[in-house]
Amino acid sequence: MKTFTKSSKSKGKKLEEFDKEIEDITTIAQDKFAHELENIAYDSVQKFRSLLAKELNSTFNNIHSQNVNLLKSSLVEYAISSNFINKKGETALIRSLLNIFIR
Repeated sequence: MKTFTKSSKSKGKKLEEFDKEIEDITTIAQDKFAHELENIAYDSVQKFRSLLAKELNSTFNNIHSQNVNLLKSSLVEYAISSNFINKKGETALIRSLLNIFIR
């Protein structure tokens, strides 16, 4: 009977050790998985930020370019339509000069 009890305790202890090893392995695997997910999420966020910055930069450059071109053409039209230039009759010459200087 003592042998059976001793054997039973020994098996119980081995089961506890085995259970502890399984828990340790599971914990390590979960930690590695969580770390990998964090890395993937971080990389994805960095790529998204980079693409967003490029897109915003491109959009702002396009808006700026369009505004500058609109401003240039408005200035040319204003200068050409001014009374001083119209009185002198040099509209074509002034238009050409303004287009050269503004571009």
